[in-house]
Amino acid sequence: MEPIFTETASETVTAKLAAQLAAATAALPPAHCLNPVEDEPTESKEAAFVRLQNWAFTKGFALVTESSKTKNGQVIRVYFECVHHKKETRNSRKLKKED
Repeated sequence: MEPIFTETASETVTAKLAAQLAAATAALPPAHCLNPVEDEPTESKEAAFVRLQNWAFTKGFALVTESSKTKNGQVIRVYFECVHHKKETRNSRKLKKED
């Protein structure tokens, strides 16, 4: 697997930090470093989030849970969003921008 950050990727990634990132990536389960596939089965919503968050880490970004749908108390679908590519911040509490 190629390193997630190369010397040309960012001037802010020091050699020490690059080594720490490489060690953290190496410690992940190998399956978590593979690209996710549609309808990939998981044990739970939490396990799916960890797996996808690990994969996102290897690509240099992070995910958040946007929403989830349940039926009869069972989670049937979870929507994740990239924290860097979301168009606008969700404001479910209707806070003013100044707050």
